[in-house]
Amino acid sequence: MRGVHSQQGDIILSWLLRLVVTLAVLALVIFEVVAITYAHIDADDAAGEVARAGTVAYRASGSLTAAREAAEDVADMRGVGLTAFERDQGMLVVEVERQARTLVVHWIPPLRPMLTRTGERRVELGT
Repeated sequence: MRGVHSQQGDIILSWLLRLVVTLAVLALVIFEVVAITYAHIDADDAAGEVARAGTVAYRASGSLTAAREAAEDVADMRGVGLTAFERDQGMLVVEVERQARTLVVHWIPPLRPMLTRTGERRVELGT
């Protein structure tokens, strides 16, 4: 009788261990997908906020340098890198870059390009 109970316990323990490992892997995959998705959404949102700050500063001062400084301050607050800030035919063109923070994907070279998201906004400067 003891042998049967021992085997049943081993089967239950084995099944439970597989379930825990499966749930852990699933949780990791979900975390990685959410981190990458958040970076993509946040880059676009941050680009709009940085462009607004630059536009407001430009309209207040008339200086592209002051506008760039304001945009850099907002980009730093948002945790994105300001990669482009230029005036193009009455438009302010802002480009920011956001890096996703992941646990595993950044260690896999073919998947690294997925981690970087560039957001761009074009805002009319007006007169």
